[in-house]
Amino acid sequence: MKFRRQHQINNYIADFVCAEHQLDIELDGDIHTAPEVMEKDATRDAMLRSLGFKVLRFQNQLVMDNPEEFLRQIAAAWELPSPYGRGAGGEG
Repeated sequence: MKFRRQHQINNYIADFVCAEHQLDIELDGDIHTAPEVMEKDATRDAMLRSLGFKVLRFQNQLVMDNPEEFLRQIAAAWELPSPYGRGAGGEG
């Protein structure tokens, strides 16, 4: 899958977008746990979903601490092949 980093969609900047699969992956820092930011994120996510995007949000810390789990969660959300290209479930 090819992702485009920081792609503008309407008035919003999406972190990583794969147009082919209509997938938006957001990497959130601690600021995204503040209620006012969470409200803005929910509005933004609703707009993206209305355009047909699947929005996945992950904490930055997961990416740094456990990148394999981060990739597994993305693949599971879309039933994509494993992050290592060995087929669904990583067999083969």
